[in-house]
Amino acid sequence: MNSADRLSAKSAAAAWLRGSGTRADIDFVQADGSRLGRLEY
Repeated sequence: MNSADRLSAKSAAAAWLRGSGTRADIDFVQADGSRLGRLEY
């Protein structure tokens, strides 16, 4: 997954969460467990 794909996934997740009124913290990690980023909403 490239950087643009990750940003797109984060944006889509944030929009879905806003629409559902849900709060969540989501960590994006690679297969080896190294952290790619975090979405806090």
